[in-house]
Amino acid sequence: ATVYGIEVGGHVLEESPQRAITCTKTLLALLGMVAENELPQVIDQMEYEVFKSVLFQDISYALVRPMKSFELIQKGQCLATGDGPDIIAETDCCALMPPLGTRPSKVGDEVMFLTKPPKYLQKR
Repeated sequence: ATVYGIEVGGHVLEESPQRAITCTKTLLALLGMVAENELPQVIDQMEYEVFKSVLFQDISYALVRPMKSFELIQKGQCLATGDGPDIIAETDCCALMPPLGTRPSKVGDEVMFLTKPPKYLQKR
């Protein structure tokens, strides 16, 4: 199944609820379920398309260093090491939702997601 997820910002940010409403209405308009003229003005945004999640094979693995969300990753960059093969970026991409340190909070959880380089969306 195709899944769409939209990161609208932190839960405590004042603009997050309105951004969620705007994104939902935009999706409904693209599906032909509401009229486009009902959509609010959209500001410039960046779109990040997730294409892969990073998982560790076992507890020996750790990121080579802490990373930040939306940090650029170069093709061939070593992301993590452990007792098995290194985890290497197969293409230029961005980190999304990495852990605060170098390991996820629970073994078996996704460590982070990888996104395609950002696509810039201009306001309409």
